[in-house]
Amino acid sequence: MKRSPTALEEAKLIELLLGCLHWEAGRIRLDDLAGLSEEEWDGFLALAAEQRIRPLLYQRLIERGLDAAVPERVLAALWDVQRQTALRTMGYQTELAALAMELAAQDVPLIALKGIWLARAIYGNPALREMNDIDVLVRREHLSVAMDILSQRGHTPTQEVDIEIDTATSQHLPRFIKSGVAGFEVHWSLCRLNQPYSIDTGELWERVVPAQIGRASLSGLAPEDLLLHLCLHTSYQHQFIFGLRPSCDIAAVIERYGAELDWAVVVERAQRWRWERGVYLALRLAADLVGAAVTESVLSALRPADLSETVLATARSQLFTEKAFSTETRPWSSFRPN
Repeated sequence: MKRSPTALEEAKLIELLLGCLHWEAGRIRLDDLAGLSEEEWDGFLALAAEQRIRPLLYQRLIERGLDAAVPERVLAALWDVQRQTALRTMGYQTELAALAMELAAQDVPLIALKGIWLARAIYGNPALREMNDIDVLVRREHLSVAMDILSQRGHTPTQEVDIEIDTATSQHLPRFIKSGVAGFEVHWSLCRLNQPYSIDTGELWERVVPAQIGRASLSGLAPEDLLLHLCLHTSYQHQFIFGLRPSCDIAAVIERYGAELDWAVVVERAQRWRWERGVYLALRLAADLVGAAVTESVLSALRPADLSETVLATARSQLFTEKAFSTETRPWSSFRPN
């Protein structure tokens, strides 16, 4: 029976993983990895799996020549995950393209969200971004059309759909599943109604960026909206239970768009939408942990004066602990939007 790593051993593995993932090359040396025992390599692999970043980790190791210090069995395991991720994502893209084409035939536009969009438009490689389902956004009045098309294509909802009830209680319909294919989450909004951070989704449609997947035309969120949505999703909606993957996504979006990203717009929308607490925490963690290129001036503009450092510590701890919502009600109390 394998023993669990001690807190000190786990902290060492976390720092090594962060060094490998950091956007600044050279944060970790070959010697740092070469000294790991077989047991530590098992822990390293387990940590990468828990954090949902194994394909990206493999890419970083290869790109930076760090693979020379990694046992062959570890590289083989990571490569296999990357290969499987590529195959799954290409299949997901095929399903997404089919849905987009059938919607377009009925003049229904579609926005690809989160993982499926990140894999295509941000990472530019279907092997680098693990995902569990396909998230899309349609206008509320088109939900029934999207639902009908998915049903015709053999997807069934995990529970009975009632659009009136579902739109009043959630930002998406129940998950639609099909054997051997990723499930679809059809969103009509980024947020549930009547939340402190709810927004009018209509303005997002005015700024979409066009894209193609094969012969299918679809859209993605504008760069600033994409970044803000990633921050919303990892902070307010999931309280950082998804580990390092969202931080890596945020860093990748910032790197991909570079000077095109209008930080003044990011700050203005975060404040207008009352997302600044969640956006600040998500950006701060991405900058601190994986080197996301967020300037101090942006963080200063977003940081609420009453946001405790305890909240930041709680958020960071949440990334590396049991993947469940925090029960630390006192630290999280100042995290909520005003």
